[in-house]
Amino acid sequence: MKLWNKNMLFIVLAVLTIAIPMNASAYVPYYYKMIGGISPGLYDNNATPYNYYGQMFYMDYVAESAFTAWGVATTKANLINADSYGATGTIKVRSYSDNYGNIDLYGWAEMYNSNNVRVNGYRGASGPSSNYNTGSIYLNVYDMAESSLNFSQMKAVAIHELGHIWGLDHQRNGTASVMNDITYISNGWLTPQSDDINGVNNIN
Repeated sequence: MKLWNKNMLFIVLAVLTIAIPMNASAYVPYYYKMIGGISPGLYDNNATPYNYYGQMFYMDYVAESAFTAWGVATTKANLINADSYGATGTIKVRSYSDNYGNIDLYGWAEMYNSNNVRVNGYRGASGPSSNYNTGSIYLNVYDMAESSLNFSQMKAVAIHELGHIWGLDHQRNGTASVMNDITYISNGWLTPQSDDINGVNNIN
């Protein structure tokens, strides 16, 4: 009887080893990615403060904090601000903000080829259809204000959209991820999570 138990335990462990691969990842990379990788390079923060019915939204700081969050968290998404003293190189990512109206989007990402033609869906409706050279994120003050997002949540929106530029698609399997577009704000996944960081560090 003891021998049977040992054999059964061995079989169960063998099945589990096959069924659950070690080093399994949950992040979802796009099939296409940024040509030449994310870095080295520069980013250009064009987001600006916006007065929405008397409330100031410092979108420049929101975007800057998002770039910094990725740069600190990863080994690959560590671009330099184009306005930094002595910064030279290719501007790979730009950020923008405005009152884009009631469009049910806090923000979106767009990718562009070498001819500056967008290669993904309108307002980020789909991922890239080819490899791309540069990207831009857009932050919508209207929908953020109407949803009463706080600073950390607005920064998370920018972090999420930058994740698309880095090459990550939406991730919805329940793993903690700022790329889960359904629950990242409600679950408090407001900064790059381990899965997001592994994704960026492994796809570029």
